[in-house]
Amino acid sequence: MKLIDITNSHLKLVKEQLANTDAF
Repeated sequence: MKLIDITNSHLKLVKEQLANTDAF
C-alpha cells in the first residue's frame, strides 16, 4: 500500500465522521 493510499483512506474516514457529526 502506498502512503498516498493510506492518507486518502484516512481522509475519507474523517470526512465520513464529520458528516455523521453534522447529521446530529
